[in-house]
Amino acid sequence: MISIEREPTFRTALSNGMNLFLGAGFSVLAQSANRGNLPVGNTLQTELCHEFARNDLAALPLPRLYDVLFHEKPTELTKFLKERFTVTTFDPKYKNILSVNITSIITTNIDDLVYKVFATDPRRYLNDVVIGGAAFKAVDAIDYIPLHGSVVHTEENYTFGTLDLASAFARDPDRFHFLTQRVQRTPTLFCGYSLSDAGSLQALDRRSIEGRDHQHKWVQLHNPIDAEIKYFKALGFSIIIATTEELLDFVGSWAPPITTPTELVLHKYERIPAITDVKSRSLSEFYLGSPPVWHDILVNRLKRLSYFNQCEDYVNERKNVYIVGIPQSGKSTLLMQLAAFSNVPGEKIMLESAEIGKVQSLISRLGGRPATIFIDDAANSAEVLDHLTDNNTLTVVAADQHFNVENASHKFERGRFKVIDVSDLTPQDMRDVYESMPADMRQREMRVPQMSAGRNPSLYELISSNTRGTKLAERFAKCIRDMEFSATATPDLFLMMCYVHSCRTPASFDMAWAFLRARQYTEVYAEITKLGALLSEYGAGHQILVDDDQDYYNPRSVYVAQAVLNACTREAFERMFLRFHQNVSNFRIAQFDVFRRYGYDSAYALRAFLKADDGIAFYNDAFERDGSYYLLQQKAIYLARLKMFKEAFVTIDEALLQSGGRIPSIRHSHAEILFDANINLALTDDGARPELQKSLRILEECRRYDKRKAYHAFKFADEACKYFDAYRDEEAVSILRQAESWLQEELVNPFVARRARSHLKGVQQRLA
Repeated sequence: MISIEREPTFRTALSNGMNLFLGAGFSVLAQSANRGNLPVGNTLQTELCHEFARNDLAALPLPRLYDVLFHEKPTELTKFLKERFTVTTFDPKYKNILSVNITSIITTNIDDLVYKVFATDPRRYLNDVVIGGAAFKAVDAIDYIPLHGSVVHTEENYTFGTLDLASAFARDPDRFHFLTQRVQRTPTLFCGYSLSDAGSLQALDRRSIEGRDHQHKWVQLHNPIDAEIKYFKALGFSIIIATTEELLDFVGSWAPPITTPTELVLHKYERIPAITDVKSRSLSEFYLGSPPVWHDILVNRLKRLSYFNQCEDYVNERKNVYIVGIPQSGKSTLLMQLAAFSNVPGEKIMLESAEIGKVQSLISRLGGRPATIFIDDAANSAEVLDHLTDNNTLTVVAADQHFNVENASHKFERGRFKVIDVSDLTPQDMRDVYESMPADMRQREMRVPQMSAGRNPSLYELISSNTRGTKLAERFAKCIRDMEFSATATPDLFLMMCYVHSCRTPASFDMAWAFLRARQYTEVYAEITKLGALLSEYGAGHQILVDDDQDYYNPRSVYVAQAVLNACTREAFERMFLRFHQNVSNFRIAQFDVFRRYGYDSAYALRAFLKADDGIAFYNDAFERDGSYYLLQQKAIYLARLKMFKEAFVTIDEALLQSGGRIPSIRHSHAEILFDANINLALTDDGARPELQKSLRILEECRRYDKRKAYHAFKFADEACKYFDAYRDEEAVSILRQAESWLQEELVNPFVARRARSHLKGVQQRLA
């Protein structure tokens, strides 16, 4: 018989908003293939001893048993855990939690039960914080936080060990603050825990967080002894005595049934806004270098380029379109104009980020209705493009830079898109853009900038050549140089927002709070207010209008953000860079999977750390926190650029080993480091040539087996040119001809044709 302390308040929390904090006992009604119900601690301990024939370790508690087995057979242990905790069937009563107003789910389980339960929810989706960071612009997202890893993660880093959770908090203190904030803001139900696995609950005890009170919290216990009840009461819990099945039955009997809306419901951030819904600003800001905002588009004073009609026609033929181009060539402007003014059938929906869960939720809400989906910075969401284009009721219009699309092009079917390259303006486009510029800003006569043979200027190049006055990027760069003389935290906060934005990730209030490590929110707002006032002088720093419970800040554009970072002193960048990575947990970074690709780049480490030991320490700490092979790869590239080739080889070999040799980009980096380490020895050391040949063979293999054929062809061409410059013999010529052949194949790929022509020029000059 279920017993719930403070039951009326518990019911209210189920309705108004509640965190779920799940332990092993929650999953006991789910099964994995051929092995029955998922095990709890003692059962798993027995299974592991049997599976690995280690009954001699039966007396060890589970964490210590895991430590021994992982040391002896890490691959086999990981494989067993993945199979054992991949759910194939589960009790339908788990569906009852879909009726609860869940704000976040925190779990020490590695199974995928919760994913399976929410797979059919028509209203919400799970946002895995470990993979993607905090949800951004997604009121239909539930943050899912698997503290010990998950079988759904491609990098299978499970943390069962004796000190794993404690050491995770020690390596990443802000992760601890992130979790405590959740239980301070919202009531929490702890389900599936016992006295023997209460470490997480003890870590969140209010006495360990300087006495800051939690919201109401309940813990579910099954057949507890009196001492166990007293223990949890001492930690501030209200007690629920019930089995998992009884608790699910209670939720099912109380909660209203789930209904799918009959009308299409779009969130504010998905709709194309009306002119009355957006902030006004002077059109001159656009021509000074600011990216377009909806006001610029909706007042209809920006000239539509000739590409507009071409894109609109393709969409009406139900063909997907990918708008590509160099930076500031008008991609986002064209995308927004198409969203606002194109005459296309069905709904028009704008997505600023498009993770799988969000897209699945959108498709469910559309319910088969036709729609055109507009996605800017689409390379960030390359994996979901196939998911969208698989649906024959949807048409996709995507946009991004050449370079970003090229790097992500292996993640989606390129043949599904008509590619529109907007880098070059037509003569009529140039005249139209010039005449649409405010008269007091433009030169008296149109100036056409000098370009290389066969090229027309881009939108940015034309505007820059015809604008009078200081450009926006120059003004921001001067701003940061002036601010560095300040003794306040404001310059560091400004740099942090520029750094995060250059990594294609929004800066949230939560990130600012963690970065400054302030005790009071008012202190953070005070610093942001100073920064906001400064940015407003240039028309920036505006809050993004989203359906969310916190503010987001935007320093204009990636272009401006990079200009600021380039203008700041090395000391200021190092101070900000270290402060950010020490203070801000990955959990707080929205779109962390995107940030990870940019934020740890070796170029940033080279900028921040004059001493190699400092850079090595940074990457070691980052790997301890995240465990991604990519971090080892970037560390190796960092060491190679410092000419520390021996250390670089050790690191890239470690990355190869941990990734099982199955990641082509890591094999590519290995080849690159191998080549760079030996090319300077070509004329003095006979042993260098075999190593250079080995590097070229690795790149050939990478191109043969990896979808990123252009990526490997371009590097092969670079190495072929250097190899020819060193040896100038028939073999070197043969390698050049191989590079030429591959580059000519890439000329027909519209995503990379421009870059292929550039590499081809160097190869053919040598062949001539």
